Formats: sequence, C-alpha cells, structure tokens
Amino acid sequence: MQIVLCPGYNDGLELERTLKDLSTLGEELLSVAIVPVGVTQFREQELKTVDKNIAKETLAIAKKYAKVCCSDEFFLLAEEEIPNSNYYGNFSQLDDGVGSLRALLDDFAEQDLPEALSKPLNICFACSVAAETAFIEIAKRLNSIKNLNVQVKPVKSTYWGKNITVAGLITSEDLINTVIDVQADYIVVPKIMLKPFSDLFLDGVSMQSVIDKTNKNFFISEDNYSIAEVIDLIYQFE
Repeated sequence: MQIVLCPGYNDGLELERTLKDLSTLGEELLSVAIVPVGVTQFREQELKTVDKNIAKETLAIAKKYAKVCCSDEFFLLAEEEIPNSNYYGNFSQLDDGVGSLRALLDDFAEQDLPEALSKPLNICFACSVAAETAFIEIAKRLNSIKNLNVQVKPVKSTYWGKNITVAGLITSEDLINTVIDVQADYIVVPKIMLKPFSDLFLDGVSMQSVIDKTNKNFFISEDNYSIAEVIDLIYQFE
C-alpha cells in the first residue's frame, strides 16, 4: 500500500499511529510505501510540502517498522544517502519511486565500461530534478572514459512549479527550455517522460515536435531503472 504524506495531516504522531495499526496485519501486509505529497502551483488550497525536518522525522519513524520504505525524495530532502538495496527488499514499490535511484545506481555499477573511445562523444542526461544526484555520480564515472564527455541537465518544472521534481510530470516546454542551448551528440531522455504507449509528453506535444523545435538528437532510454542502453550506445564509438 501507499501512504501519501501530507504535512500537518498524517505526518509525525499520526504517521506513527498509522504504521502501528498496519503492523497488526502481520503477513497480510506485503509492503508500505511512503511518498511525499506533490503540490503544484495551481492548487488553490494551501498544502505544506515536505521539508528537510519533516523528511528526517519521517525516515526515523519509518525505520522502526518492517516492510516500510520511504521514496527517494525523502532521502534527497533530508540530505541523506540513498540506502543500499537491502533497505528495499524485493523492490515491490519501485513504481512509486521507492528504490528507483538505488536500482539505477546498482545497475550502473554492474556495467562493463570501455577505457577509451575512438573519437569524441558528447552525451547529456536530461533528467528529473529528483534524479540529478544519481546521474551526477554516473557522469563522474563515465567522464573517466577517454574521449567521452557527459553532462547532466536536470529539467526544472516551470509549468507545475518547483515542488514537482519527478520525470513523469515533465512537459515538453520545460524540456525544450532545458536543452535548447546544450551542445551534445545525444541528449538522453527517460521514456517515463512520455505518456505510456505513445511519444507524447504530458502536455500533448510529441517527441518529434521537440526534436523539430530544438534541432537536437535525442536518445530515448526505454528502461527507467537501467543505464545499459546508454552504455550500448557508448560502445558504438569504441
């Protein structure tokens, strides 16, 4: 199950009570994901967002209970390291953003990388704000490959507002504004930025339209939790 944490409503002592009640379900309870409420700039009723202090408090509460995991945003807001894979068990809440960065980093750690490329290659990761730290770590390692230059450009949401930091809510305009001045042979975009089974962004604009407006060469990464496709691309220039 998923708990959407809304500060002032179900955090702190109320969250503690909720998790205590759920723990009485025993084996009937498979897993619990805690995710922060997403507050856009269009919301009329004021809702508090999760800040550093609330994130730290939530992590401390969740740690007391088995089968309870917090989404990646809590660790980023609390300025704590993403935990190792043991924390996430079988990654059953991956689609809720619980463990996605760890899955990505672990996948990258298992990849075989070339020592050098035969000619220069410039790649840019156009990622979500939430994934920026993970991709910076990946870029540092990739930049040790001779003739390979990797940069990271997080796409900030001006449409929904600064509090929205996930890739699935990025609009075409925000992507265009982020990459328009980027000089790269390939701009890597995760498939999750597009609607399922389509080439459309959330605002209804197609990927082809973005290509036409930017005159950039985009590489769509199909697997949101793996870097293998990008590594295969890099090997083409070995």
